[in-house]
Amino acid sequence: MNQQTITEAHGACRTMYTALSELLELTTDLSEAIQRQDQVSVQLFLSMRQEPLERLRICDAHLRRLCSSLPQAESAQLRQVLNGQSGGTATTQGLERTVRQNRQLLEQITRMDERINRRMGGKKSFYEQKAAQ
Repeated sequence: MNQQTITEAHGACRTMYTALSELLELTTDLSEAIQRQDQVSVQLFLSMRQEPLERLRICDAHLRRLCSSLPQAESAQLRQVLNGQSGGTATTQGLERTVRQNRQLLEQITRMDERINRRMGGKKSFYEQKAAQ
């Protein structure tokens, strides 16, 4: 995998990190608004979360296109790094670190989102329905 590919993937992952950080902050604000039972703020924070989610979708699509444009061996190596597995090279260390940070943020957001969803949806919650299946 060449340096240009690593740099491009790392740039997309840094953009994802920024979007995930913003999403975490908005999700925290949403949780606080729910606790205060402030329906206006709840609606505001729900709508504000759409922009960082869209940026994440765009970055994910970019990374998928990047992987598909590479020869098979390089594509497999990049996918491995993007999936959190070590690429084993000094040139991918920065990318690997950003991928780990993104994964940690995403896990935090997912846990918080599950609590919010269960609180708001009760038995109709996405997570309750998923657990029942």
